[in-house]
Amino acid sequence: MQLTTILTTALLSSVSLAGTFKTLSKSKPNPALTWHVANFNTHCTAGDCTYNFHIAGQGTQNTPGFNTTCTGTTGKKEYQPCSDEQISAIVDPAKSSQWDVEVQHTWIKGEAQFWAIGSANATAPSKWFNITVDEQYGVA
Repeated sequence: MQLTTILTTALLSSVSLAGTFKTLSKSKPNPALTWHVANFNTHCTAGDCTYNFHIAGQGTQNTPGFNTTCTGTTGKKEYQPCSDEQISAIVDPAKSSQWDVEVQHTWIKGEAQFWAIGSANATAPSKWFNITVDEQYGVA
C-alpha cells in the first residue's frame, strides 16, 4: 500500500515539474537580444584585412533599436565605431575563412548608461548571420 502511495506521489510530482519546464520553454525571447548582420565582407591585402557589414537591432521599451554600417580594420584591440556611434565592433580572423565578430551597443537612458555586447563566428563568404547578446551592463 505504501509503495503505491509513494509511486503515485512521485508520478504526480514529475508531471507537475514537467508542466513547469514546459511553461518556461514557451517564454518569448527578447527581440532586442538578437542582432541581424547583412552583407558581411572582408578584404585582405599583404598585411591588413578590412571588414564591412550592415547590422540592425530591434528596439524595445528599454532598449533603442539601431540600423547602421560598420567598417574597420581587423586585429584592433579596441572597439571601432560604426556609422551610428552607439554601435562599435571588433573583427578578428579566427582561422582560415572564419572571423570572430564582436559588437557593442551603448546607450543612455535618463541618468543611466547601458551596454549590450554580442558575438558570433562568421565564415566567409557568409553574408548573413545573427549575433546574440551575451553580456549586458548598466550604470546609474
